[in-house]
Amino acid sequence: MNLCSALYHHTNIRNGGRVYPCCRFKTQLMQFDGDVDQILHSKEYDDLRERFKKGRISECSKCWDQEDKGIKSTRQYFNDQYDCDTIKLKNLWIGFDNICNLRCEPCGADWSNQFDGNVISTKSLSNVPKLEKMVFLGGEPLMNKRYLRFLESVDKKDLDLTIITNGMFKPTDQWKNSWRECKHVKFFVSIDGYKELNEEVRQGSKWNVIVDTVTELEKEWHVIINTVIHKKNLHGIYTLRDWVKNRSWQINLLTYPKHLRISLDEEQKITREFYKYFDYPI
Repeated sequence: MNLCSALYHHTNIRNGGRVYPCCRFKTQLMQFDGDVDQILHSKEYDDLRERFKKGRISECSKCWDQEDKGIKSTRQYFNDQYDCDTIKLKNLWIGFDNICNLRCEPCGADWSNQFDGNVISTKSLSNVPKLEKMVFLGGEPLMNKRYLRFLESVDKKDLDLTIITNGMFKPTDQWKNSWRECKHVKFFVSIDGYKELNEEVRQGSKWNVIVDTVTELEKEWHVIINTVIHKKNLHGIYTLRDWVKNRSWQINLLTYPKHLRISLDEEQKITREFYKYFDYPI
């Protein structure tokens, strides 16, 4: 099936109210107006679904590229979960702003206010339907009470929640109590190298703090180490693998900014050697 069920059941609202059909889509689709439930019924989404029916579209090249390499793509994961017969928002990824304590070059100012001090915010959400899945993006969600207030306001009984964090903030009791009301909670902790290398490429991070946070979270919830490979950390991937050991681990190859992207030969080598770590869905 050439269709993608993400266009029928998912949306990605990033800081500044930028709406993307998913995390792999290359360009902004529309601007968020505050009404969550109506996003999938917009003209922009209608037009995109019609384009998709006609064949592969360039904005989704990352999924096509993975599928051509034999790696299961985000599109295929969505198609395993949802149909393309109805339009109903079930899976929401939300980033309220770019407030972050770290300065990581691959992120830039869009994802961290540490670059130029400017905070990019998303307006308040209205008309939020009952969701099956929700992912908190960033900046850094655990340093921002806006994410906590939003979580406390939604129906959590059947909610599968994922939080993407840099591991520099230990969870408060208020956070923990809200997570315990969810059906399932997991954490993707961004670690791009072992010890000093992680502190170098993720400026502002402290290795010992991150390890303590991971250990604390693992006592009660599922933790996945999330690594993005680029030119400045490629040499440390094997040492990081030795530290990860039996933990869940997801690897992604950086594609933007282009000056940090590793060569095609290096991408192919890493894909072959670390194949199983590309296969962990958020």
